[in-house]
Amino acid sequence: MIGWNFALLVCELEISQGNRDRAKRLNVVLCEFGELILREEDGVLREWLASLGGRAVLARPDHVVFGVAADDDGVGALFDQLEAWIEA
Repeated sequence: MIGWNFALLVCELEISQGNRDRAKRLNVVLCEFGELILREEDGVLREWLASLGGRAVLARPDHVVFGVAADDDGVGALFDQLEAWIEA
């Protein structure tokens, strides 16, 4: 499903259209978990993110965490960091 791309795992957070567009442009796979989308049965992702104070995590292709965001603005900041990292 994710392949060798960055992945943004989102748990019960509304992502703006601007950040959705940026995800596509950056080839970031968006995986949204919630009651009406992908349903997480055991709550492990939600609990892990909550322990970090976040609701979204950006994972690198090697499955290492690139960063965590608490809200849509934080997701935008992660994308800013990713763009800077790609251009470096």
